[in-house]
Amino acid sequence: MKQIKMIFCITLCMLLFFGLAVGCGQDAPVEDNTTAQPEENREEASNNGENENEEDPAEESTWEFTISWADGEALFTIEELKEMQRVTLTAEVKEETNEYTGVILKNLLEKANIKEAAEVTLVAADGYSAALEGDTAFSDNTIIAFKINGEALEDKSAPIMLVTTEASPQVWVGQLKTIKVE
Repeated sequence: MKQIKMIFCITLCMLLFFGLAVGCGQDAPVEDNTTAQPEENREEASNNGENENEEDPAEESTWEFTISWADGEALFTIEELKEMQRVTLTAEVKEETNEYTGVILKNLLEKANIKEAAEVTLVAADGYSAALEGDTAFSDNTIIAFKINGEALEDKSAPIMLVTTEASPQVWVGQLKTIKVE
């Protein structure tokens, strides 16, 4: 019986160690407290497949995400997001300054008739989640981005991700699927 307990403890410790080692190996982006700048809402020009880094338009057009709260939920598409007023937020990530284009999260929440929150949890397609304080979620410097430096987001974050200069970069959630408001 003691051998079984010992084997169980060793296995548990190894799983815990490897789980932490994998999570700790990622570089966290560095935040920059720059204000989001409004951008004129315009139609995207077609590039006739010249940019191989952009996601397949058929896949992108099917991307949906949900905002949920105690009394209900609202479903949005990426097309609806791109039709809203855009802003550009400048932030430093891994010692590199980038411009993120997207929609202020506050505007999206207000479109769902949400005026305040104590906490907002963001959930990615792979299940990763992070929480923001309500004040951060309603900041003009917290956006749902769909472009970086004028191009589509990279595959690991595409097609949309949360970007903010108001909290730790660990809350930047890519492949965003659910926004839970409490």
